[in-house]
Amino acid sequence: MNDAKLFEQLGVSLLLGLLVGLQREHVATKMAGLRTFRLITALGTLACILDQSAAFHGILVAAGLLAMAAMVVVGKIEEIRQEQGATGLTTAVTALLIYTLSVSQMVDQSIGSG
Repeated sequence: MNDAKLFEQLGVSLLLGLLVGLQREHVATKMAGLRTFRLITALGTLACILDQSAAFHGILVAAGLLAMAAMVVVGKIEEIRQEQGATGLTTAVTALLIYTLSVSQMVDQSIGSG
């Protein structure tokens, strides 16, 4: 995959993160918003790019997903502690899903080009 295609895919990921982040900002969630979702999609895309270029066979992508899951759990624990009660899981699940989608769009591109 050439550099122009990599930057295009990173741009698509960041745009996806921007759209989801805007929606989460509109809902006014405390856990993640505009900047956070852009970073999550960038993490997923970059993890996939590095994983493919170094032939890690999915280990780097899986490590990124585990790191995301750990951050979501820590964020939810802190949110529950601050609000003294249970809160919804929509933002937490969305964060994991958006990471997976950013990886997925990179995998789809590499399958299509290879």
